[in-house]
Amino acid sequence: MVCLLLALAAPSAAAQVPGAPLSPAPGAVGKPAGTATPSGTEENVGSRRGPALEPQQPFRPNVLLVVADDMGTDVVGAYAEGGDLPATPRMDALADEGVLFRNAWAAPNCSPSRAMLLTGRHGFRTGIGTVVDQKLQLGQTLSGLPLAEITLPEMLSAGTRGAYRSGLIGKWHLGADALLGGMLAPNLAGFDHFAGGLTNFETPETYFGWTRIVNGEEGPSHQYATSAAVNDALEFIDTSAEPWFCQVSFHAPHFPFHDPPAALHNQDLSTPSAVRQYRAMIEALDTELGRLLDALPEPVRARTTVLVIGDNGTPGNVIVAPQDPAKGKGTLFEGGVRVPLIASGWGVSSPGRESNELVSAVDLFPTIAGLAGVDLGDVMGTTTLDGVDLGPVLADPVAAGDRSHLFAEIFNPTGVPASPFPSICQSLGPVCQTDIGFAGPGSATLTICGDELWGGHTAELVVTNGVPNAAAFIFLAFDSVPTPFMGGTLAASPSIDIVPVTLDPGGGLTTSIIGGVGLGTMTFQVAITDAGQPQGFALTNAVEAEQHPADLKAIGDGRWKLALNVYTCEARFHDLSTDPSESIDLLLSPLNSEQQTAYDELTGAMDALVNSP
Repeated sequence: MVCLLLALAAPSAAAQVPGAPLSPAPGAVGKPAGTATPSGTEENVGSRRGPALEPQQPFRPNVLLVVADDMGTDVVGAYAEGGDLPATPRMDALADEGVLFRNAWAAPNCSPSRAMLLTGRHGFRTGIGTVVDQKLQLGQTLSGLPLAEITLPEMLSAGTRGAYRSGLIGKWHLGADALLGGMLAPNLAGFDHFAGGLTNFETPETYFGWTRIVNGEEGPSHQYATSAAVNDALEFIDTSAEPWFCQVSFHAPHFPFHDPPAALHNQDLSTPSAVRQYRAMIEALDTELGRLLDALPEPVRARTTVLVIGDNGTPGNVIVAPQDPAKGKGTLFEGGVRVPLIASGWGVSSPGRESNELVSAVDLFPTIAGLAGVDLGDVMGTTTLDGVDLGPVLADPVAAGDRSHLFAEIFNPTGVPASPFPSICQSLGPVCQTDIGFAGPGSATLTICGDELWGGHTAELVVTNGVPNAAAFIFLAFDSVPTPFMGGTLAASPSIDIVPVTLDPGGGLTTSIIGGVGLGTMTFQVAITDAGQPQGFALTNAVEAEQHPADLKAIGDGRWKLALNVYTCEARFHDLSTDPSESIDLLLSPLNSEQQTAYDELTGAMDALVNSP
């Protein structure tokens, strides 16, 4: 079976947040009970003018936000949830020094989570519902995070009269085409300083050879990317007056999997293994995180709030038992959306505790605002925020959070949906995808017919009139560009994948492709070995397979969880208290009264959220 896109499992749980604009936050945040005044600070001291003092100013802590890429709770030692755990002593130590959150959700993949962190808003408001490509795809109305969105660094600057200097180190991945400022996109989004990469590392880039952007200027880097991020973070911190906000977005442990420098990990990589490499990358991240923290002088560390979060769950190909590889990154199952979140340092009392409060990635925006003493009512105006301030939970171990639901989603194409719930509840298939020609030599033909390609629906890729029992190759590409060395006939290029297959005795082939989320239109073409042709191969026509929109949403209250495919109206409903692996869909049987009440409540909460102003 050939995957056209990410084959998503049925929708899964969700995160909520009030739909109405957030009420103004307190203008100043005092230290929680049990938190001493940081050494080296003179809190709330104004300069003298005659006999009077200037109005007292709130103490504003430094904020270090660390984002790991593709690291679920199952691979962090402090969570003790997975098997074959990598060593993460520095993250574990942060949990011992602060608060570990057990029920934190982000989006199922990268870009939407980063948009949530930076705006405090869900994707259906910002338009970021799946991975942002570097160029507009067919049907996309937006190429990344709109410049009109008020971002975390912009909020800090406006809310503190420029007190904070903000830096983003590492991965951006929220769009960088001309509409967003190109290589200056992170700076135009509000960061005073940016040093890192604009997107994932893709061939020919590696963690050891990549393009480093510094405030719009690019150049090659051969520093190991995880180490380079810490070097750049330390340079930013060393050259910034306090208070500062520094977001360190590691590329690790995202693919491409590789052998990190041996001094940074303890994994045995003598036998090639993606699982071992992935764990080595996490250990390298943890080691370098320790170097970053150790480099902060103790007085600075005492004045700093540290937040560590993952952007989505662990990729399926490196998940090990007892977790299910089919329920990781890219899905709305718990393994795709539940992420590690640890808070430590200034503003956090009673260290070494765990919290079962419901927390979303959107909550970090108002939480950081609260720590900095920003009045969000003044800064945001009528802009709706989906996040809630976690400050009371950080400050008081018995305080209850303000969140009643968690919400997550994944949709394609990017762009704010015209309607949160389109009235498309079934496939419009069967349809055949577009034949764009370029056939020959030979008489083989290619068709792709079946369901419209969205949300896990399938279509059949069929080859006819080929050479019996011949070796063949399915070429897949995003663009339809003829390849000169093939005589100008291969249009599925430049290829993103080449799949070897063998035709049957009748010269045919039938396989399935799956519609998912995130890649847009793809071009397929099949080359067939044929000694009777001058170039030694026959070539089918090329077919453009258009992936249709997808919209998957999930909502949960900590126990009950509802997941919905908006376009097909397929739904799943789980009781996580008795079915944490989400293997029992309660909707397959009549609901009892308790289940029905919970189902109705979640349905109403999702409707209220996504239809809020």
